[in-house]
Amino acid sequence: MRERNSGCIINIGSRAGTVNAPFATPYFTSKAGLLRVTACLQLEQEMDGITGVSFYCLHPGGVRTHSHTDPSTHTLTMTLTEDAYADDVREKYPEIVARYQEFQKRFIDSGYLCGQTCAFIAAGRALPLRGKYFDVEQDISKVLEYAPEFAKKGLYDLKVEFAGGLLNDGGTTADTMSQKQQKK
Repeated sequence: MRERNSGCIINIGSRAGTVNAPFATPYFTSKAGLLRVTACLQLEQEMDGITGVSFYCLHPGGVRTHSHTDPSTHTLTMTLTEDAYADDVREKYPEIVARYQEFQKRFIDSGYLCGQTCAFIAAGRALPLRGKYFDVEQDISKVLEYAPEFAKKGLYDLKVEFAGGLLNDGGTTADTMSQKQQKK
């Protein structure tokens, strides 16, 4: 792809990579990592002048699959039924178990929605979303109408925002260490 400056890689992420929740740490953190890898690889291609290779990370929608993970034991199960949780988790956190079970009822999307979105993206029709996360439950054509705002507002990126408009400029620790070195 790099040699011919053409190609499209679509990573299947999850909305789980954008939120925090208990008892599913491996899944949530791996999906957050996939979002970050997608963005970093896109930047690397562009730094090398390779603008024809595009990376995307998609949340495929609420599609019920056979690979749900029991968040208390991190083993694959068909669904997160109450008895799929470790005894200590069920006893100590019954409300969490109930919420996960209720949440699964919302998994009603068809896998075709993700497939159609992948085809749309692979056809080169979503270039402003390169290196970004996209949730297929959103209308991609409508989202693309806001493309000029993506970079300006950091939309569809995984990020941390700070209080009071403080910047994540990476200079504070380095500046402090430099000042200590100068005093010696």
